[in-house]
Amino acid sequence: MKFYRPASVLQLALVAFALVGIPLAAGLVAATIAVDRLAAQGSRAVMGATQTIETGRALVDQLTAMERFARQYRLLGDPELLELYETRRAEFQASLVSLRAAPIAPGQRQKLADLEAGEATIYEALQSTSPGSPAELETLGPVEEFPELARVARAVLGDLSHVIGAELAAMRIQASRAQRLLSWQATALIPGVVVLASLGTMLIVRPLRQMDRAIRRLGDGQFDQPIQIRGPKDLEELGQRLEWLRVRLLELDEQKAQFLRHVSHELKTPLTAVREGAQLLSDEVVGGLNEAQADIARILSANSVRLQKRIEDLLNFSVIAHGSAPPPVREPVDPNDIIAEVVNDQAVALRARRIAVERVGEPVTVRADAGKLRVIVDNLLSNAIKFTPRNGRIRISVGVQDDWVKIEVADSGPGIPAAERGRVFEPFFQGHTRHEGHVKGTGLGLAIAREYVHAHGGQIEVADEPGPGGRGTVMRVQLPFAEPDRLLIAERAEAS
Repeated sequence: MKFYRPASVLQLALVAFALVGIPLAAGLVAATIAVDRLAAQGSRAVMGATQTIETGRALVDQLTAMERFARQYRLLGDPELLELYETRRAEFQASLVSLRAAPIAPGQRQKLADLEAGEATIYEALQSTSPGSPAELETLGPVEEFPELARVARAVLGDLSHVIGAELAAMRIQASRAQRLLSWQATALIPGVVVLASLGTMLIVRPLRQMDRAIRRLGDGQFDQPIQIRGPKDLEELGQRLEWLRVRLLELDEQKAQFLRHVSHELKTPLTAVREGAQLLSDEVVGGLNEAQADIARILSANSVRLQKRIEDLLNFSVIAHGSAPPPVREPVDPNDIIAEVVNDQAVALRARRIAVERVGEPVTVRADAGKLRVIVDNLLSNAIKFTPRNGRIRISVGVQDDWVKIEVADSGPGIPAAERGRVFEPFFQGHTRHEGHVKGTGLGLAIAREYVHAHGGQIEVADEPGPGGRGTVMRVQLPFAEPDRLLIAERAEAS
């Protein structure tokens, strides 16, 4: 089954609005029709009830007038009085016809028939007897039946009032039913509209979230997952452009890595010759050196070591960035021995800056890759030397906390601004804090240290407390005693 796909985000928004608006419009139309129908029915009922009551009252009045004219005609014998009676009689019969058409009970219809029959008897008697005769003066004959007819007419009027009251009660019941029906419709409509609104929102937001995730992955350098956007055609076309961009960035990234490998390899060969030559000069193998020449030889040697470290950082980062770094080779290692070797290697830079190194720690053994742990400590110490002022102090401590070995490198430099702490481990990031020295770093040292720490299942962070002397930065590394998978197995065993 092929689903409908709008051609643009605008069409998708219109579809979403239609999903929400159609039920609301349908509910509004249904409510309007129900209210109009109820109002029309109520209006008809009220008008019919009013007309029926008025007709019943007119019936009583007409009988009263007919009785008066009949008595006067029997006594006076004036033909005009009989004509007036006949006029009222015509109105009386019209009222009877109107009442029969009204919704009345069978008993009331019988009373109307009795009224009609009684009046007909009186009218026949009026026509058959001579008015004004002495016999008629002694008794009015059938005319005396009018009071009984009036009583019946009043009874009919009372019955009509009850019938009308019952109809109005039925109207109230029907109005209550209509109100409950509208309430149920509203109750059912609101959740339905909410569901449809959620569906419409999802239809709009889902492709936008896909776009956001795709762009974020590109921004984070994750080029391994293909980009596929499902939604309106214009967003799908934009997703195809992003996929093209991902492939292109992947190619450029591979070209960059290949370039770094080639350049690093080409630089290492002449750099080795420079280092060996500087070392030969420093050792006075080719002849004695005066003090100025010895200083130049030491500078050449120190900078060649620094340049070699930059090249190794580029190589290591290239390997890490492409996920081709081998897993750590774990063996029992004492971090204090690694720290001692790194401090000895950095002795020239420390003496040149007159920086004192304070080592605090206890003997401890951790299963780690000695080479990668050396890179971690060397990068942290190099970073601390870079930002520590002359005659400053660096403290390196090793301790144990719970199931973790904690290594801290604290300097007495200017510290890292709070706004930059979350970015110092990003590749090639250079903070705004100025450091002493003419050579600027690559911004890869802390990024490589973080990757190596994570490969060991550890953590690295910028601690909140200051360094020696109440200022500076404290870089903290935590490594597990055992391998991460063994720690996980032990934690699960304890939990069970």
